[in-house]
Amino acid sequence: MGPLRIENEVVTTRELLRMAKTLPGAWTGLKIAVLILIKNGWRPSELQETFGLSRQTMTRWVHEVNDAGIEAVVKTPPPGRPGQLTSEIKQQLIEDLDIGPREFGYSRKKWNAPTLVNHLKEHYGIEVKVRQARNYLKELGYRGKGNDISSLFNRQGNAEK
Repeated sequence: MGPLRIENEVVTTRELLRMAKTLPGAWTGLKIAVLILIKNGWRPSELQETFGLSRQTMTRWVHEVNDAGIEAVVKTPPPGRPGQLTSEIKQQLIEDLDIGPREFGYSRKKWNAPTLVNHLKEHYGIEVKVRQARNYLKELGYRGKGNDISSLFNRQGNAEK
């Protein structure tokens, strides 16, 4: 019997990680899995490559459980007011971002924060500053080059060579 393989092209690491961020409790499950792997001797670089997590995130998780114990695994709500994007709007925005800004009448070839500011205002009635739009792009997987998930995948969700 050969190794297990996922052959469905729609099921990518990027899509699974995106789903983990949107499903209630899934990100906590991922965090638990990463902590188990660290506990069992996996190198952070391996986990960074596999899950697209930053070393800083994993370090923070380890320090949190070292300081507060197992209770630190469960995420506490962030301080401040809740975000403006509902899960429905986030899902629609993901679809919009996959289409591209030109399809919405913008002159840009690729999404950037100022273009997203305009798009959110025009299509969803949501007013945000450029910095928040940049955060939304990052949260939805649109990041600059570096050690993050976007450096592993292009917009079609295929692994880059």
